[in-house]
Amino acid sequence: MTNHQERLLALARRVAGERAKDPAIEAILLTGSVAAGLADGVSDVDMMIYCRELPSPERFEQLQADALASGGGIYGYDPAEGLACYHFIDGMKVDFGLGTSAELEQRLADFLVKPDVKDTTTQIVMSGVATGLPLYGGEMLRSWQAQLADLPESYWAEVVQAHLRFAPLAVLTEMGTDRGDYGLVYELILRDLGHLLNIWCGLSRVIPPGKVKGIARSVAKLSTGPAQAAQRAERLFTAQPAAAVAELQGLIHETLALVDAHMPAIDTQPVRAFMQTSLRKELVEVVV
Repeated sequence: MTNHQERLLALARRVAGERAKDPAIEAILLTGSVAAGLADGVSDVDMMIYCRELPSPERFEQLQADALASGGGIYGYDPAEGLACYHFIDGMKVDFGLGTSAELEQRLADFLVKPDVKDTTTQIVMSGVATGLPLYGGEMLRSWQAQLADLPESYWAEVVQAHLRFAPLAVLTEMGTDRGDYGLVYELILRDLGHLLNIWCGLSRVIPPGKVKGIARSVAKLSTGPAQAAQRAERLFTAQPAAAVAELQGLIHETLALVDAHMPAIDTQPVRAFMQTSLRKELVEVVV
């Protein structure tokens, strides 16, 4: 455990102990890099607080005022849904999400019955619950984690199928690198990398994190993916544009081969054909 990790984990435990004195709070979950044991010098603390019922409007106002007074801020507030804010405590940034246990349990129930594999918000929430560290209310939190650990095979197949969407090579080259439109190139690389990460998660039976931030940490938890996937993903943004496109193509084709091997019921031929789409149709002169 690094000094940064040890310090932030101790801070999280202390803050959770203070918050848990409120009888309305049922559970507190630590998420993010500190929960994963990977905090560094620029990491913050991410915590989810689950209550029996939402605080009164007056209490919500006080919570927001406390955040602002610490030098922090408000991410979002809805009196019917909850509060997301951040404080500075002992000079460290601490993110708080505050909602009800009932809302999370309903979201979890809906996810288990009919998961929407394109709902990024729910992915982020479910991934956080599945991988988080209980700091208070462990019995409730571990019951949620147990349910997320037993998702059906159909869910993983849906994740993979939903993200078999990649830009045609001609768009990346003819419209992108050949014309020097690197904004387009990197926009598509970032989008396609998100699809790749979701597919690798589906193949590994891991709930996707919903974002590519911290991709090395995400990939480290996966059992299935291209060789050196994390390092190659990082090269997409450090290599020259043409080399980055070539690297992306390699990752995509290796990923499609993995889908063929591990989920043969999924047909990858349509996406392979789409990736070869030409920007122009060849005109053939017909001589009569």
